[in-house]
Amino acid sequence: CPGIDYRLDLYPDGTFAARMTYREREVAPFDEIGAWALSSDGTVLVLHAGRPTPEFFAVVATNQLRKLDLEGRPIVSSLPYDLARAAAFAPLEPRLTLSGSYRYLADSRWLTECLTGRRLAVLEEEDNAALERAYLAVRPEPGAPVLATVEGRLVERPAPDDVGPQASLLVERFVSV
Repeated sequence: CPGIDYRLDLYPDGTFAARMTYREREVAPFDEIGAWALSSDGTVLVLHAGRPTPEFFAVVATNQLRKLDLEGRPIVSSLPYDLARAAAFAPLEPRLTLSGSYRYLADSRWLTECLTGRRLAVLEEEDNAALERAYLAVRPEPGAPVLATVEGRLVERPAPDDVGPQASLLVERFVSV
């Protein structure tokens, strides 16, 4: 493999978004989300995503992480395994399949994503109408949660009360309820 470009966004609520792009290959980038934690001594960052094992990074400095192996040990290689902090933060918009508890009531729609527990406002764009129709057909009562799966993109959009951006879900393709 000629290499992988790795992008990692860590959020204050303990969640993360990551994108891996293979160099010199005609494949789409791979996005994932999950939860992060620091070791008790603050030297190792642990990422928990939808994989069987977590991913580990050594905290080298406040602006640098180094990828560790599957056991959390240093990788012995001449290849670069360091991530450097970007000069400015521009949120990643991961594109992936998400499952979660979906609710729709009084023109409010949100999905509480299963992996991170993050509550996402669902935008009235793209394939949202198919999700709403399916929800209305199976919900036991108005506003009741229903397990939904969609393909979509996580985006930052203005909050209704204009206090800043909020994490939102843009449903690109409805999958199931």
